[in-house]
Amino acid sequence: MRRLTILLSAILLSGCITTKQKYIQMVSDPKFAILLVKGDNQKAALSATVEIKNIKTGQKTHLNDMIRHGNRGKPVVFKLEPGVYKLSRYLLYNNVKPSLDHLNYFFSVEAGKVNYVGDWSFKEQWGSGALDVDFSVKYNPETINTAKQTFDILLTKWKLKSY
Repeated sequence: MRRLTILLSAILLSGCITTKQKYIQMVSDPKFAILLVKGDNQKAALSATVEIKNIKTGQKTHLNDMIRHGNRGKPVVFKLEPGVYKLSRYLLYNNVKPSLDHLNYFFSVEAGKVNYVGDWSFKEQWGSGALDVDFSVKYNPETINTAKQTFDILLTKWKLKSY
């Protein structure tokens, strides 16, 4: 029984991918772009997901890890098709998902580059059972410095593009 447990553990662990391997895989195909962003939903009690929409294809992508409790205020990366994107939705629990279209916030990501699009801050405004979201963006050199340490394998392989 002990040997079986050891064998199963070895098989499961061999299937796990390390963070470094994950980042190496991200930059293995230069036809893709890497989005670098730092997000925060100021003092909100719950995590949120931000949805972006590719303007050309209409494809929607959920930036799931951006405003989770463990990632709030930390730079995160996502692999995307190159192109122009727009903030489209802010997703919360119980199917609460206000549109962000009124913000008219667009950004572009280029293939073969790590694209820093800023530090995004969301502030939830609750009123009469409805939710509105205020949004601001700033470009912070400290975010880039943190990203250089956290995602060094990405930034040694690909050029950093910042606005």
